[in-house]
Amino acid sequence: MSIEKNIDFLKPIIKKKDFLAGKRMGGEIPFHIFDYLPKDELFVRQEVPKIIFQLKKEDITIVEIDLYALCMKIIESEGYTEKVISLEKNKGSDKLLKQLKIMLNFKIINNKIKEYLQNDYDVVFFTGVGKVWPILRTHNLLSNLQNIIEKPLILFYPGVYSGQDLSLFGIMNSSNYYRANKIIK
Repeated sequence: MSIEKNIDFLKPIIKKKDFLAGKRMGGEIPFHIFDYLPKDELFVRQEVPKIIFQLKKEDITIVEIDLYALCMKIIESEGYTEKVISLEKNKGSDKLLKQLKIMLNFKIINNKIKEYLQNDYDVVFFTGVGKVWPILRTHNLLSNLQNIIEKPLILFYPGVYSGQDLSLFGIMNSSNYYRANKIIK
């Protein structure tokens, strides 16, 4: 099915009362993955704000968290910007990646996400997954959010989600993650 049709199918799913209530089978968390071909990334980036705008007109509040923007905000707010630039310049990308994983640990990420979710909302959209790899790994992110987010979450994923495994860009194998639902089957 085309990405356009998948986006069109997504909107009515989000509007359903059961979806918004976070109804789930077997007490599972209401996490959903909208996977798509990496070549469709720019289209998805353009469509997400439109979906948010359209659903807002129907009194459905969506909080979008772009993971890359979130990480950049943390780096800036913690005063790490110059350190990051200097580290890459002087020590290289590999050393920078190791430091970024320390600077952007899940305790810090989770606290920042909690700030985004202080106001009332109905659904959380996570975007920017491909832009933030390999600093943040999707399966780790989702595992760490299980105790923070109780309302429906949709992760926009440029890759393949089988219902058991995540494969970023359709080529990068990730650890198993089976607690989310594939929102468009």
